[in-house]
Amino acid sequence: MDLRSFSAWTRENKITTNAKKTKFMVFSREPTSMNINLDGVLIEQVRVFRYLGVMLDNRLQFEDHIDDLVHRLSSLTGALRRA
Repeated sequence: MDLRSFSAWTRENKITTNAKKTKFMVFSREPTSMNINLDGVLIEQVRVFRYLGVMLDNRLQFEDHIDDLVHRLSSLTGALRRA
């Protein structure tokens, strides 16, 4: 299904999509840049995105997820230490 079909389907079924809040990611080893439009709005391409609590990056390396976990755990252990 391409974006034109998706857009037509959502209009027919009275479903609203917010293209300004929509993001996309290309999974690749090499940096890839492209422009995608949904209903005339340019969709933002992201390198990292949090999905169901997991930080996914475009190379599936999970470095950003691990860094985020370490930061949050460090904050929690500091709070426990102060208590």
